[in-house]
Amino acid sequence: MTLPFFQDYARYTIWANEEVCGWLEQISDEQWTRPVVSSFGTLEATVLHIAGAEKIWHDRLAGIKPASWLPAYFKGSKQEAIDTWRTHSRSFLDLITQLDPSVLNSNLAFKRLSGEPDEMPYFQILTHVFNHSTYHRGQIILLLRQLGFDRVNSTDITAFLRKKKKLEVPQS
Repeated sequence: MTLPFFQDYARYTIWANEEVCGWLEQISDEQWTRPVVSSFGTLEATVLHIAGAEKIWHDRLAGIKPASWLPAYFKGSKQEAIDTWRTHSRSFLDLITQLDPSVLNSNLAFKRLSGEPDEMPYFQILTHVFNHSTYHRGQIILLLRQLGFDRVNSTDITAFLRKKKKLEVPQS
């Protein structure tokens, strides 16, 4: 895997997160906090989990210590949570753009949320972050539908690639 691959994956994640954020902005505060049978109990908690994961991995990769866990302290509104997710999602592309390609196969030492030391290769961390966000975006779409919001469309990577291809200017 190459740095351009991860940069494209970051762009896809930003696009897909933007799609979902747009839908979340259309739901009521009651739908945002209504208890649902899911991994995290509400749409709000699910969004904070994704944003928190993107933030903590960004902090770890950027060398920010201690890396903080967003869901443990965030007390903002629905719009503030959505804006926070957008910010952390976009920050990944900035980080990857500045990353030295030679580190992809090297390990990054970090502390888990439990405080236990761990390490993983950069390429595995990046793969995990993008896969994790994709997984939980799928849960959000299911929760939105269960809460009566059905104006969703595909956030699959093929939808992103098709849209990207349409935007590319043919070279003559």
